[in-house]
Amino acid sequence: MLAEKGDLELLSEFEDHLRNVLRRSPHTVRAYHNDLSKFADFCRERNLSFADITPLHVQQFLNALSLQGLSVSSIHRVASSVRTFLRFLVQQGFGIHIPSHLHLPRSFKRLPRFLSHEEVSKIFSLPANDHITLRNKAVLASMYFGGLRVSEVCNLRLEDVWLGNGAYLSVRMGKGGKDRLVPLSSRAREAIEAYLRSRDAFIKNGDPGYFFLSVNGKKLDTSSVYRLTRNLCKAAGIKPDGIHPHVFRHTFATHLLQKGVNVRVVQDLLGHSSLTTTSRYLHLGDAERFRAVSLLDE
Repeated sequence: MLAEKGDLELLSEFEDHLRNVLRRSPHTVRAYHNDLSKFADFCRERNLSFADITPLHVQQFLNALSLQGLSVSSIHRVASSVRTFLRFLVQQGFGIHIPSHLHLPRSFKRLPRFLSHEEVSKIFSLPANDHITLRNKAVLASMYFGGLRVSEVCNLRLEDVWLGNGAYLSVRMGKGGKDRLVPLSSRAREAIEAYLRSRDAFIKNGDPGYFFLSVNGKKLDTSSVYRLTRNLCKAAGIKPDGIHPHVFRHTFATHLLQKGVNVRVVQDLLGHSSLTTTSRYLHLGDAERFRAVSLLDE
């Protein structure tokens, strides 16, 4: 059970705010809902309404989660969710105090797995004698040469892929609702063009418009990308331990930084800063980004 009706309405309004104002993804909204459901239950059990919340209550809630055995990373995520919700309540006129400092368990972040240059070379040197392998290599090219997230790969549409002069991918509504243009190096363009030439083999009952299609002619889903990622890595003789699609995004960033690319350029390519326009070709200011991704061809 959650809290009383008034608090339930506030939670509903907050979720609408996440969707419609902050443009958060359905996955993110669900994560907030799950975190705040725990917080609402905590308040209900103590006969507290959201209007009565103090920083001490928030600290007690997080302490309770820790005693329940919730992981360190989950507790940090819940704390962030609660803070965001409380800021929303302040915007709605509630006279509550947002905790400026909370005692949270220390988080020990593991370094993300990334592939070596030799491993990447093995993957993209695999023979592609059928349309499925061509698609799979194009998917990995989008993540390694373009730094795309798996959800961004699956959501690419035909009109988002420009393979003419100054080739690029237009990523719409990336994480945080941000759009960006991702320039393609020559090797990325070759892999994607090879798939595009065979794409008709996937179409069954009408073209759904998504760039990457499943064997059933539908939009490629994230679970399929996980499987093809592991399969291609296995075919290249790479141990599957810790291999998942996001490894290619980590590798993209790591290799660029190793080659001396400015960290701000890498952040921009990863989508950590917003793009001001998505309706034109890449402008002259993107020359540095083209030079950056071209380094992966070497």
